[in-house]
Amino acid sequence: MPEREREEHAVSELIGAILLVGLVITAMAIVAVLLLSNPPPEEVPQLNILASRNETSKQFFLYHNGGDAMRIENTIIRINNDSILISNQAINITNEDGSVTPWASSNNPWTVGKTLLVPSSSTPQSITVIYQGPTSQNLILATSFVPSGL
Repeated sequence: MPEREREEHAVSELIGAILLVGLVITAMAIVAVLLLSNPPPEEVPQLNILASRNETSKQFFLYHNGGDAMRIENTIIRINNDSILISNQAINITNEDGSVTPWASSNNPWTVGKTLLVPSSSTPQSITVIYQGPTSQNLILATSFVPSGL
């Protein structure tokens, strides 16, 4: 091979090696960014809730007054700051036609205009609604009731 062709061949091999190294470094940088970057922040539902209680039936009424829908699998409800959670099986929800069904069996999200009927084993004094996401818990509502007769 003449000297000139060998020089051109060497230059093209060098350019090819530089391009290959650049490609490998770029691919490694992309993989590193994907593996080391934080996931996008979790979107916590924002909603307005009106809470009332019935002392006689020992029951809370949580009316969804606006905002995002809440699904049963993402909802934790505590009454009177008790460490024992209210079973989602015990919570009822009002439907569009006004009928009441168990929330767990309806597969029905809690949306604007619907009411959750939450039973309590004691006279309800306070209620807490928590959003349970895949990575965190976020307080949606915490309210207390003044005893009647005051």
